[in-house]
Amino acid sequence: MLDYFKQNDYKTGVIAGLGAEVLTGLLIWLGLVIAQEPVMPHLRWFGGIFIPILLILRYYAKKNSYEKTCKALIVTFFLTFLIYIALVLKYIN
Repeated sequence: MLDYFKQNDYKTGVIAGLGAEVLTGLLIWLGLVIAQEPVMPHLRWFGGIFIPILLILRYYAKKNSYEKTCKALIVTFFLTFLIYIALVLKYIN
C-alpha cells in the first residue's frame, strides 16, 4: 500500500491530500464528540486539517521526481481551502 504513494501521478496527489484532510477532520470531529461540544461554534478548529497536507506537500516537493504529485497536492489544497473559507465566512459571525 505504501508503494502506491511513491508514484508520480496526479491521482496519487489528490488521494494523499484528501485522505490527510479527511483523517485530520475526523480526528477533530471525534474530539468534539468525546468532549460533547457542538461542531458549528468550533468550525474554525477544522482549519487544522490543512497542516498535514502542507507537510505532505513539503515531503513530495523535496523529491525532484514527484512534480505531478506536487501539482495535484497544490490544487487540492487550494480548492479545499477555498471551500473551507467559504464555509467559515457563511456560518461564523
